[in-house]
Amino acid sequence: MVQPWRCTLAAAAMTLIVGAPGHGAGSIETTCSNGTDQAVCQVERSDDTWSVTLANGQRLQARRLGRWSRKLEAGATLQSCNVRIDLGDEIVYGLLTISTLKGTTLIWPKGRIEIAALKE
Repeated sequence: MVQPWRCTLAAAAMTLIVGAPGHGAGSIETTCSNGTDQAVCQVERSDDTWSVTLANGQRLQARRLGRWSRKLEAGATLQSCNVRIDLGDEIVYGLLTISTLKGTTLIWPKGRIEIAALKE
């Protein structure tokens, strides 16, 4: 059975763990979404790693693999990179995207996490 916040945690982790070029380290408390549910989460980021922690203690970490890709799309800057995501009991690979309009999204084969507040 899939845990309902597992997807949310993974998305948040993606956003915090994989530092985009020009983005400093730091920590914020914000709202994470898995597409259907929302929860408050703590996002921490440093150089190439992002970490997302939910209020119930679940934690997800994402680490950047390779280089950032950057492009302009419909007036917004879109940055993306491949990531290795540690879900706690499973390692998966996915894509992290950061849009100056839509925020940050972490996508992997069985889930997705969106953090609208992280736009850079």
